[in-house]
Amino acid sequence: MGFKRDPKQYRLKWAEGHEFYGLEVTMRSLPINEFLQMTELTTKDATDVRAAQELFRTFGSALLDWNLEDEKDEPVPATYDGVIAQDLDFIMAIVMAWMTALSEVAPPLPQSSDAGNLPSVASLPMVTLP
Repeated sequence: MGFKRDPKQYRLKWAEGHEFYGLEVTMRSLPINEFLQMTELTTKDATDVRAAQELFRTFGSALLDWNLEDEKDEPVPATYDGVIAQDLDFIMAIVMAWMTALSEVAPPLPQSSDAGNLPSVASLPMVTLP
């Protein structure tokens, strides 16, 4: 039986006083190839329609949930269609916050950690089997 890990999720929140304060967005992680593609897409010229569509499709497919509502107090679906119905600057701010979260390095291990050293069991004497 092999190791299976749970996919990482990112909950994006904005600080009090920020214009997006109260917005909560849950995103899934990306495999490295998709992260590299998104990084490239965010640096493309905004007039490149195909690049923009791909960026918003990838973002929409990674969007798991958000508490966004429209002007009629109706929930905006956490889908590609929900994404492209929003203002460009709003979605790009979320995209950039997500990309920043994806690329952040985990904090250092706590001092009590053995930093990956092998447990003392690994130092048991070995004998050659016949």
